[in-house]
Parts: sequence; structure tokens; C-alpha cells
Amino acid sequence: EVLSRKWQSQQMTIWTAEEVLRSAEIGIAEGIRPQEGPPGTLPMVVFNSLSWSRTDLAEAHAVFYGESDATDFSRYERYQVVDADGKTVSTQELKSRQTETAEVRFIFTATDVPPNGYATYYLIPEVPESGRVVNIESPGMMHPDFSEPKFVIDDAEDRISEPYRGVRIGRRLASRFYTLDVDEVTGRVSLIDRNSDRMLLGGIHLVGREESMNEGLDHYDYTGRRFEMDVDRVELEESGEVRATLAIDGRILNSPFQSRITIYGALNRVDLSVRLQWQDDKPVRVQVVFPVEFEGETV
Repeated sequence: EVLSRKWQSQQMTIWTAEEVLRSAEIGIAEGIRPQEGPPGTLPMVVFNSLSWSRTDLAEAHAVFYGESDATDFSRYERYQVVDADGKTVSTQELKSRQTETAEVRFIFTATDVPPNGYATYYLIPEVPESGRVVNIESPGMMHPDFSEPKFVIDDAEDRISEPYRGVRIGRRLASRFYTLDVDEVTGRVSLIDRNSDRMLLGGIHLVGREESMNEGLDHYDYTGRRFEMDVDRVELEESGEVRATLAIDGRILNSPFQSRITIYGALNRVDLSVRLQWQDDKPVRVQVVFPVEFEGETV
């Protein structure tokens, strides 16, 4: 009972702190008004709670209501995002729909948001100047008068097996910072620094290693049996102006996994996520292997 009251007190403290923070953020956001721009310009505030300047991905969800009629969204059929200096920012639409309201969810890169501070961006509707404009009703469509967008993947090359009559066995996907060399047979992915043309990681993959169970938890006592991953699907799941995601789905023994590798257009970073649903009885420790391919004191 004492522990229960202590836990409830901690939860109440956390909830109160979150409400204070949320109220402060809403107060700041509501106080921002665009000084110029076409009617209907919407300010978007990106907060940084860290004690250093941050450049990272930001996600926005905008809901547009009709002007004179409930379903009149003509003003927001096309839009673009600009920063506080009026510079166009690349956006990538994740989802949109139009019913009684028009809703759109998109991502963009917020640059140099000050420590413990915020930066303001603006959603500009119906901009006549050239720039990246997304149609809410048709995700990915562009007005013909606007310039071509710049996608994260700026170069793609297939690797073909000549002995097997031109079957594709791999791909090389290049972005501004990195190249992903994908083996579609084994599911292994190598990471190459594009600026230095140097291999960083040679064949990222999952492997299962059987444990003897003779030792306790947090001890590594392997029997020597290894279980490699079986690949069911390798494809570019997402490709846009802000990020691109490579999907690798497969199994270790009878347990399915989903692996995602994401690269960005403006961020010098690679993200890897793995989801595993273990459905086997064997005592197996599953590991993500990062084979380092460079030598030296610095990277």
C-alpha cells in the first residue's frame, strides 16, 4: 500500500509537470502571428527541450476547415512550408484525407532549433512561385508549373545475376551522405560513406545463436549453433524528399521479423529499427550484427 501511494504520487507529479509544459508551449504557439504572407498562412512551432541546438525531423498534422462553405478547401489544395526567413523547406506527405475537413500529416527537417527554445515555420497556401507544393487530395502530385522535387535517393542501380537470366539480386541506393548496398538474396545491407567512398559497415544482418542455459541471465554461453535469417521481402518502402526507408522482412527459424533502415536528405544519419515476434521454443539470442569495415583511430 505504501508503494502504491508512492507510485500514484509520482504519476501525479509527472502529469502535473507535463500539463505545465504543454500549457507553456500552447501559450507560446498561440502568441505567434505571421507578419506577412497570403491569407490563411499557418504558423508551426517546433520546440527543442534539449540544452543544445538541434537539427532533426519534425512531424506536423494540419486540419483545414472550409472558408464560406463547410467543404471549401480551395485555399489549401496546394501548399508549401517555409522557415522564418521565407526559405522553402522540403516536405514529405505521410497521409491525407478529405471529408468534412481536409487533413494532412507531413514531415520536414527543422534546422538549428535553439537550445531550450523554439523555431517557427509557416505553412503557406496556394503559393504562385515555384517550389515544392503537395496536393492534399492526391498525395505526391505536383502542379505542372512547379519545379521538380529533389528526392533523398538521387541514384539507384540494380545488381543483376547474369547466369540466372537477368534476375535482380541486389540494389545500390545512394543519398547525399550514404550508399546502401543491398543483397536481396541474403538481406544483408552494407553502408558506404558517399563523400569518402569508404565502406563503413559490410553486411548488416540478424543472426540467432542458441544458448546452453547452463548459466544465469545476462550470461553468454552458446552451444555453437547459429540460425541465419531467411528473407521474404526486400523493397524500398518509402522514398520522398525528406527520408527514404528500406524494408527487409523475413524469419529466424519460425519467428518473423521486420527490419527498417532509414536515410535522410538533410540529416547525416542512418536509423535502424528491428521488430521481432519470437514464436519458437529454442533458447536463442537474436543479435543485430554490424561488421565494421574500416581501421584507424578516427572514423
